[in-house]
Amino acid sequence: MARPILCAITGVGAEGAGTKIQTTDGSGVNGHVGMFNSSGTLVDSGVAALAGPAATLTLAPSGPGNFTVAHGLGTTPSAMSILMTSDGGIYAQTTPYDSVNVYLTASDIGVTGKCYVFTASIGGSGPAGAGAGPATTLSLTPSTAGNFTVAHGLGVVPTGAYVSMTSGGAIWLQTPTHWDSTNIYLTASDPSITGIVAVFTASIGGSGPAGPTGPSGSGNLQTKTSSYGTVSTDGTILMNSASATTLTLNTSGLVSGQMIRIKNINTGIVTVTPSSGTIDGSASITIAVQYETIEVVFDLTNFWVV
Repeated sequence: MARPILCAITGVGAEGAGTKIQTTDGSGVNGHVGMFNSSGTLVDSGVAALAGPAATLTLAPSGPGNFTVAHGLGTTPSAMSILMTSDGGIYAQTTPYDSVNVYLTASDIGVTGKCYVFTASIGGSGPAGAGAGPATTLSLTPSTAGNFTVAHGLGVVPTGAYVSMTSGGAIWLQTPTHWDSTNIYLTASDPSITGIVAVFTASIGGSGPAGPTGPSGSGNLQTKTSSYGTVSTDGTILMNSASATTLTLNTSGLVSGQMIRIKNINTGIVTVTPSSGTIDGSASITIAVQYETIEVVFDLTNFWVV
């Protein structure tokens, strides 16, 4: 089997190649993360680290359906990642790229995004042994927002898992412990949302040299009752104040692609301001509605709401 590549895509709409990752803005966006080979076949539900992108492409398809963008690298990429800068979704076609183009599908007219194209190798691996279906699939019905646990019943430590939403909101794996021989450890963005988690135990093949460090995962859930400046280990922040507060997004220690979730769980307006750069092209944005959630991603210069 060919060496796998990572194809981590954000978006909504038709499943396409099945390559989407979840967001937490409560808009009904759903998805999962997978590892795919160059034919677009899922071979591993884990996420590998990548070096910085070789090219960053602006995506502005003229309408829904398939479209093509030239990457200009002169070689076949090893991976790509899409981050949405609008509602809707953009995802990979069955053949995601070749030495000239990336091949994509848009869910709607007027959607926009960025495509990060990689040519550096992903952390080394031995012969691929994955590709089998999940060992179990579990229904997720958390009653409250925050951390929760689901027993998988496998009696062994899983090798991978991915979450697919069946409602609005989002459910993601806790960090640093995703699972053990008994449970899957998860976090819900909102109460009464639903989803499924597919749990894998198939071998992924022997490991080679570790790849470079990638973006931090989602974790470190905390609640703030006054204005706050983020640190590089922050994952999800619940702002709980009846008065206006400011959340400063500090850039120190962040890596490209790192995400932070912010939820306003009280009545005070939350102003989100980067310590440098912009957020969606502005100096700041506000979360004015109680229980509203946003997720932002950092590209080493600016933040984007995704």
